Amino acid sequence: MLVELCDFCEKHHGNIYIYGAGKYGRIIGTWLDENNYEWSGFVETQKNKEIVLDKLVYSLSECSNEQGCGFIVCVSDKYSRDLVTNLKKAGISDYIVLSQDQVQSADKMNAYHEEYPTSEFINVLLYHRVINLSSDPQLLAVDVANFEDHIKFLKDNYRVLRFEDDWDNVTEKSIVITFDDGYADNYLYALPILEKYQIPATIFVSTENIDTNNEMWWDELESLFLLNDHLPNKIDLLGEYLDLSSDDARYQSYYVAHKSLKEMDPESRLLELKRLRDMLVPVNYPRNEYRMITSNELRRLSESKYVSIGGHTVTHSCLAMESVEKQKWEIESSKCDIESIIGKQITVFSYPFGGDYDYTNDTVGIVGESGYTKAGIVKAGLVNKETESLRIPRNLIRNWDISVFEKEIRKIWTIYG
Repeated sequence: MLVELCDFCEKHHGNIYIYGAGKYGRIIGTWLDENNYEWSGFVETQKNKEIVLDKLVYSLSECSNEQGCGFIVCVSDKYSRDLVTNLKKAGISDYIVLSQDQVQSADKMNAYHEEYPTSEFINVLLYHRVINLSSDPQLLAVDVANFEDHIKFLKDNYRVLRFEDDWDNVTEKSIVITFDDGYADNYLYALPILEKYQIPATIFVSTENIDTNNEMWWDELESLFLLNDHLPNKIDLLGEYLDLSSDDARYQSYYVAHKSLKEMDPESRLLELKRLRDMLVPVNYPRNEYRMITSNELRRLSESKYVSIGGHTVTHSCLAMESVEKQKWEIESSKCDIESIIGKQITVFSYPFGGDYDYTNDTVGIVGESGYTKAGIVKAGLVNKETESLRIPRNLIRNWDISVFEKEIRKIWTIYG
């Protein structure tokens, strides 16, 4: 798939610019370095940085008159046409455009062993669950053995900091470990490993299901749609018919239903789940391995010198879909409930779902007014001097074996450093 790129590189003998210094450009820059191809630097339409991957970043006008150079267009398919238009306007015809598939192919080949200079030293990781599951459509669970391998690798190779620490003077690559939601397995399986290796972590807890057997709403939806052998061929969800006639159709319908329920207010979602439960009759519900933490387990977690607790709302709803008043209730009530259980003040928070469209500026303001000093979002990246304390990027961790995990950790610093 990369034969065309190899031919292009050999043709230009190092006189090559990568047009696009974002994620895709950095993947290809790493690929060039790992395959010993010389190249000149990055080009951006609007320069945001002076140096990336230890290469200078140029504006298009700075190198458009250079003779014999070639340009590799490395952006998502959505933006590649605009960059090609810019090249043509500058009178440049010697270029290739890499597809997303080609970039992904290079990414799979890259080892990311090269250490490039960086001024961004804090890499916050986001876990959810540590448990061996046979079904995990949201990809939230990390097997116990894999998690222990992750923690051992981090202890042996990085400084591991606390989420609530002051990171201002950190000048070496460091890791911060966080968990979202508050599943019981954080206490049952993650805590013993954290204590064994003396590694700190912060666990952000949604409070609604503490001391209940209730599953989180997306887990209940999984039980209804994916683990049920007695389903009709289709059902109605909010006026839309969902196909349940095959395994593939069930999965597609599960994700459609997940999106619809995520956009509901908590009361409407509970009513819709009850309607679905009465109609579809789940098997083996509620499941013990999907329960949330109890008050006693939460207290014992907070008593560990390696664990700090943070807020994660009451109902784990998309805050951007709620009124300002409802958001205040979600954020402030959950904080009070946790503090009442553990007998300590909590000062850190994470936004449910945590994407750019899952919270608003109003949400951030409420979080700060509620007494939280730091908050995590769900967005790939590293912490730097400009990072807002209430919008700290966190990198999702999946159920990777140790070889993939090591590569992904190295890759984060390459792509976002």
